[in-house]
Amino acid sequence: MPFITNHDITELRKHDVDIIRYQPTFLKELKEFLSEVWGDEYHKDLENLETKNLDYFNSLINYPSWGAYYILEDTFTNISEENYKILSDQTKNLIGYFYDIHLH
Repeated sequence: MPFITNHDITELRKHDVDIIRYQPTFLKELKEFLSEVWGDEYHKDLENLETKNLDYFNSLINYPSWGAYYILEDTFTNISEENYKILSDQTKNLIGYFYDIHLH
């Protein structure tokens, strides 16, 4: 079963988000952000992330699992203002929607 369900598509459309069209942008911004905050040893896994999908990203971090949640929590805690600006408001909202990590 794909990570993005029909329910997600419907719910996000209520907020004027076409997740199917936005997914490459979301993944591009996520890749740029993670390339700044993750160690170099993980960068190879991020290559061409924007051409893949959230299922691929989730497989990288073994999401859903407690370990993946801690990876995400650690990734988005105490980030610099410069790195924070890499992510658009739309991407920040989607991180909250999909991963329950709410960035302010």
